[in-house]
Amino acid sequence: MILLALACVPDPALSLDGDPEAGEALWLAECGLCHGPSGEGTPRGSPLVGVFERREPREVVEIVRFGISTMPAYEERFDDQDLADLLAWMMAGL
Repeated sequence: MILLALACVPDPALSLDGDPEAGEALWLAECGLCHGPSGEGTPRGSPLVGVFERREPREVVEIVRFGISTMPAYEERFDDQDLADLLAWMMAGL
């Protein structure tokens, strides 16, 4: 019951204004190594071009924050503003 209630709480990163330029820097430093500089994918990470056709922004933030499958969690490395910036860049360019 508690987990269900927590799932309804909006992620704080979604309420912040993201800076796409800062998000691009994070992407290139952290995400692009596996997902490619433009999200095209590599042998280490799946392609993310068109990700918002398959996932809601809150799902993308949750995956980055907590990880999924072989992708590690970034909750210790990215704060809410980092996630907002990354999401802004992803939404503008993927």
